[in-house]
Amino acid sequence: MGHKNKKSLVCQVSENLKSKLAIGESKHQDKINGVSSAEKIYSYGTYNAYLQQCIQFAKWCKSAHNCKNLKDCRNYADEYLQLNIDRGLSPYTLKLQVSALCKLYSCSSTDFISTPPRKRKNITRSRSAQTNHNNTEFERFCLCTGLRRREITALRGTALIEEDGQYFITVHNGKGGRRRVSEIVGTPEEIAFVVQKMKKAENHRVFSVIPCCDIHAMRAAYAKKVYQKYARERKDYKTERMILYHNRLVTTYTDKSEVQEYFNSDGTLKKGFTDVRSAYHCRDDKKNICYDRLALLKCSQNLGHNRASIVAEHYLYQ
Repeated sequence: MGHKNKKSLVCQVSENLKSKLAIGESKHQDKINGVSSAEKIYSYGTYNAYLQQCIQFAKWCKSAHNCKNLKDCRNYADEYLQLNIDRGLSPYTLKLQVSALCKLYSCSSTDFISTPPRKRKNITRSRSAQTNHNNTEFERFCLCTGLRRREITALRGTALIEEDGQYFITVHNGKGGRRRVSEIVGTPEEIAFVVQKMKKAENHRVFSVIPCCDIHAMRAAYAKKVYQKYARERKDYKTERMILYHNRLVTTYTDKSEVQEYFNSDGTLKKGFTDVRSAYHCRDDKKNICYDRLALLKCSQNLGHNRASIVAEHYLYQ
C-alpha cells in the first residue's frame, strides 16, 4: 500500500468505532438474549464520547511514540492512563477513558492498569449552574417532570397522557434511545400548571427556548419528591426481599416459598434474575443511610435509568 493511501490514526479510530454502532438495537434485549454488548455502541452520545477520548489517545501515541496504527498504540495504553492519573484527572474521566479504550480494542478493563475508584463525594455538580429568576416557569416545569435538557427540548404537548386521574409524560427518545413514561409529581397546583402548559402547546414544542439553568439539580429535586412519595416506613420493608429481572422489579416477598418459580432445582436463580434486599444500605460517605429499594426503582424508571444505585448515589444528595 502506497504511503498516500495509508489511513491516519484518527481515521482508523473513527472507522473502528463506527463499525460498532448499533443504533436502534436494544442493549436490554441483548442482555436478555445473552448477546454480548462488547462489540456494540448503542447511542450516538456514547459514540461521540468514546470517539473524543480515543482520538486524544491516538494523537498522544502519534506525538509521543510515532505510532502509525492502532495495534502499535495498544502497547502504550497503560502509559497513557498512568500519565493522566499523575496529571490528577478525576476518577470519572479516567473511567471514561478506560471504557473508550475497551471498546476500541474489544477488551476488558482488567486488561489495563487500575485507576482510582470513583467516589460520590468527589463529584463536581452544576459546574455552569446559573440562577435566573426569570426562568421560574421553566424551572417549575422541570421540578415536576425531571426531564433531561435534550428531552425537554424535544417535548411536545401531545406527550401528555392521563391514567386514572394521574398525569404522565411520554419520553419517546430518552437516554440510549429508550422510551419511558415519567410521572408528573408535585402539589395539585403544580401538576395543574404542567398539565395546562402541555395542553396549551398541543402539537408544538412546549418550550421553544431552553434557558441556561441547572437542570440536573432540578432532576435531583424531582427524584427526591418521587422517592418521598413512594418510600415506605422502615418496618414495612425491613425483612422484605425482591426478585428483579435485569434490574426490573418482578415481585417482593418475605417467604422464599412464595417465589420458588424463579429458582432452579439446585437453589440457584434462573438466568437473568437477581434476589436482593428491599432495604438498600449505602456505603462510604453515606454509610448508615438506608433507602427503600422499591421507591428507588420507581425513581429510576421516572428518571430514565434502570438501577436503584444510580438514584441513591447520584440524585438523592439534596
